[in-house]
Amino acid sequence: MKKRTYYSIIFVLPLLVIISGFHLANAEIHLTDNLSFAGFLRYELGLHIAQQNPNNAQFGRDNNDLNLARSFFQMEWTYKPCTNFKVYSNIRATADQTYRWDDEIVKYNAFPVDVPSDDWTMLKASKDDYRLEIWELYADFNFGDLWLRLGKQQIVWGEMIGARILDAANSLDQSWNFKFEPEEFENIRIPNWSIRGSYNIKEHPFSWINDLNIEAYLNPGDVVPTIDPELGAPFNLRAFPSFLKIQEKDNRGKMEYGVRLGGMIGGVYGTLNYMHLYDDSFQFKFRGFTPDFVNGRPFLAGMGDMTPYAMVVSSEHKAIDLYGLSLNYALGYPYDAVITFEGAWVPNQPYGDARSALSAIRDQGTWKYAIRIDRLTQILPKQFLHASMCNLQFQFNQTVVEGDEKKVLGPGSADFDKTSETLTFQFKQPLWHGDYYVASQFIYDTHDAWLIKPQFRYYHGDHWYFDIYAVFLAGSEKRPARFGSVYWGDTLYGRITLQF
Repeated sequence: MKKRTYYSIIFVLPLLVIISGFHLANAEIHLTDNLSFAGFLRYELGLHIAQQNPNNAQFGRDNNDLNLARSFFQMEWTYKPCTNFKVYSNIRATADQTYRWDDEIVKYNAFPVDVPSDDWTMLKASKDDYRLEIWELYADFNFGDLWLRLGKQQIVWGEMIGARILDAANSLDQSWNFKFEPEEFENIRIPNWSIRGSYNIKEHPFSWINDLNIEAYLNPGDVVPTIDPELGAPFNLRAFPSFLKIQEKDNRGKMEYGVRLGGMIGGVYGTLNYMHLYDDSFQFKFRGFTPDFVNGRPFLAGMGDMTPYAMVVSSEHKAIDLYGLSLNYALGYPYDAVITFEGAWVPNQPYGDARSALSAIRDQGTWKYAIRIDRLTQILPKQFLHASMCNLQFQFNQTVVEGDEKKVLGPGSADFDKTSETLTFQFKQPLWHGDYYVASQFIYDTHDAWLIKPQFRYYHGDHWYFDIYAVFLAGSEKRPARFGSVYWGDTLYGRITLQF
């Protein structure tokens, strides 16, 4: 780590401690009766506490000390001139100092979410180490039982821990901290330009269904895939061979849409869902060879051609259809718990074809589901550190692939399991009347891999809070997309946030 890293820490931390003594007058600032804004200023530092990321070994550097050094400024503006109309915008300014503060990290693009320069729809300006953007911008309209939202927005239909079963409308920006943030997907779900609406159906012939409603959305062309870290980034997931030339296939301009029907039957609230999407995960498809005298290999030597070639593949995100179901049921005394179920069937989930390697993509029906139990429980005596009730959550996830799993390949062309399961336990325990809390998440992959994410937070007054959290990953299951494959990602984080 460069010496100026220590100088910067020595300078920045006391400065933040000093200004932490000042308090804002209001949590939300009203400029007029109709216009207000809120937001936060945050600095986050992640110390690398594991071995070197093997995907960056090609750069010949020593193990890095930092995985993240980033500052955030977010302002949420709300204009509401009447009860039936609202305009909302979320403006974010972000600066990344990770590779500047650590000598062992090469320069990389810390903000790779991008579109062609003539496409204004991202509403952003950025370089490799900063970005200013209008993250969300939409208008809400209420017409009695009809509600509409038009603009750049997040569409959240799922609510499982660490899993996106029905929460599939928006892709993720995993380029800077994966899903390791305490908020999980909230700050990394990429908003799309969409039309969304819901309608409460009061007149219908089904007397046994209450609160019947229908909701739908249309994304007419703002299709963005999940964004992974760039080559050289601390969390870089892949080390593609130099002879591989990847052609990114752009799905922007294509259409995504979804509809769900919801209602209450007895004590169970449920939804039926359908979504037409483009898969977040890409599949490689072989396109041919091209001469490359720098990084090429003599792939055709067996045919007498000693020319060094690069292998050309396209990175494709295929269209899929998702059929989903969700159920919520509150158990009364003495259980006092809420049971949630989410399931999704994708009949055309794309995988690599094991019979032809990179030359084909095979569709295979895939079923995903999760069951979660939530319960507020008084674990610690109220007199002990003024403890409130602890929120306990247990969750079981399973993925099942139809047919013969030997015919398909998973991420990174790895062998695939017909079934995969994870068990999740999460708790949050407030202390001292909510001024502190401790929390932890534990996810266990039954094929022997796991993730542990402990957290401690302190609230100083109404506007400042301080987080310390960590991520530990391990296990013998080291195939791509499993926790054990990111054994090098253990990180200890510190966050300071001024919220207004």
